[in-house]
Amino acid sequence: MTEEYQTTKALIPLQKPHKSASKTNSEPVTNNKLFGTGLLNIDEKDLREHFAQFGSIKDVIIIKDRAGRSRTFGFVTYESSQSIHKCLKKTHKINGKQVHKL
Repeated sequence: MTEEYQTTKALIPLQKPHKSASKTNSEPVTNNKLFGTGLLNIDEKDLREHFAQFGSIKDVIIIKDRAGRSRTFGFVTYESSQSIHKCLKKTHKINGKQVHKL
């Protein structure tokens, strides 16, 4: 991978909020999970610390190969969808690497 390739990755929400089809629950159903790429040399602690500034985090995971090395992508799950909206309004730099959003 070239340095240019590593620094032009994106953060995207996995799914936009939508109304539930359930008649018993009138609350909207949302997916509070973000997908992030370009996570080379970034661990889950770094990811959690950076994205915690936008809201309460439920879970953070970086996907790894069988040898335990990062596959350079992962997920951040927030407690609320408002945190995702705040997060997507900003640019992100973690450990000196710029992460671009779509």
